[in-house]
Amino acid sequence: MHGCFWMLISGVFTLIGYFILKNAIDIPGFFALVASLVASLYLCSRLFGKPSRKTIIQELVIISVLFGIIQFFAFMFSVITPYVKEGTFTNEDSVLKTIYIENLDTIPVYRSDRVWSDNYGNDYSGSLTIRERDYVKLKDYIKRYTPPSSTNFWGNLYDHMDRNDTPSLDLVLQTFESINTEKQLNQMEFAEMVVSCIQDIPYSFVFQD
Repeated sequence: MHGCFWMLISGVFTLIGYFILKNAIDIPGFFALVASLVASLYLCSRLFGKPSRKTIIQELVIISVLFGIIQFFAFMFSVITPYVKEGTFTNEDSVLKTIYIENLDTIPVYRSDRVWSDNYGNDYSGSLTIRERDYVKLKDYIKRYTPPSSTNFWGNLYDHMDRNDTPSLDLVLQTFESINTEKQLNQMEFAEMVVSCIQDIPYSFVFQD
């Protein structure tokens, strides 16, 4: 019983020491484990008396197994992380609230400066901009949409969005037109550029409410 209690307390001290050394002081994992284990054995020996050799061996085995499990999951996480992209946003994906000069007037807008490549490796860059008043007007209007009685629900919905949204996207369309003029794209290249830009924007899962 004394051995079990001794191992439990020593294990707790070792884990606490390991995480302090690893995260707060940023010592490499193996050295943090060794240092915290030695400190734990010394501290428990002073508090509860010197343990038997069997207890020490069991302690070392348990700590080694736990450390191995932690390292294994850390490795698996590092392997999987690069492939998990849904909902991952970078500084490039941030939206800046700024102003836009239009007809000698300053208008508040939201702007996202984007850099992307199409499926053929061609690189593009441009700012996707929308007026603040248009964003406020459009962000919730679809909630008030009442579909007609016809069976073509999605076709009617997309037609409704096209007619309502397009006039407010003129600044975005200007960016695409500027890229088209600069790069001298043909129709297919222009379509590829626009589609790849939209596909490059990261999305998160959208749930009801």
